[in-house]
Amino acid sequence: MEKKIPRYRQIADLIIEKISSGEYAVGQTLPTEEEFCAAYSASRNTVREALRQALDIGLIDRRRRSGTRVVSRTPVRSLPEHSGVLSNWTQHGPAIPLTVDSISLEPLPSFLPHEEAGSRRRWLRVVGRWHPQTIAEPIGLTEIYVHPDHRHIQDLPNFRSRILYSPIDIEHGHLVRLVRHELQPTVLDTHKALLLAAPWGMPALLVQRRYYDEKERLIELAINHFPSGRYSYSVSYWRGQPLRDDDIGPG
Repeated sequence: MEKKIPRYRQIADLIIEKISSGEYAVGQTLPTEEEFCAAYSASRNTVREALRQALDIGLIDRRRRSGTRVVSRTPVRSLPEHSGVLSNWTQHGPAIPLTVDSISLEPLPSFLPHEEAGSRRRWLRVVGRWHPQTIAEPIGLTEIYVHPDHRHIQDLPNFRSRILYSPIDIEHGHLVRLVRHELQPTVLDTHKALLLAAPWGMPALLVQRRYYDEKERLIELAINHFPSGRYSYSVSYWRGQPLRDDDIGPG
């Protein structure tokens, strides 16, 4: 039996999509709760909960007498918050457009430990490429696997435009309790080189992120390949001060 998407979540998805697309621009004041209620034929409690979803992931700011204002087009709290260069870097993926190439049901990759792979159930697998409009070739390839218990997220409105950040975390709030990151050098095999319009054997950075729930059960896996020379990220900081992003993007 398919899980029914709550009404507040449906409205939240619509609001988040309008923010992500720029229809609601950064700095703009959103319609009032009463206006949202009329627009979506929903109760005030439902609208408030929908807005709380956008607030929880850092898209909006709400203040009494000042209204609700858009502060970011992309989620800034979609991952458990912790400091460090790695966690800071991995939150910047949504800033670059993602083209989804395929959505299918597949078993987890064989390289995972048996206890993590579990049974060979079919997970939701999404393959896509980061492709800025300013350059000819894509700068990265991503494969995202979502646990079979949460495959219904593909039915969420605008799923393709939201898959880049952790969709399970966005849908369930604080379901993701642990994120493990792994970076290592690699080379592109024939298939990945073809998708990235790159030479076979080209050096690349492999970034894996594994998302676990409260029981430390793997519920989502992201495998990312960035060919050498197409993507860069630099950061500088003073000791004892927050990190500052200096440069992020193609090249």
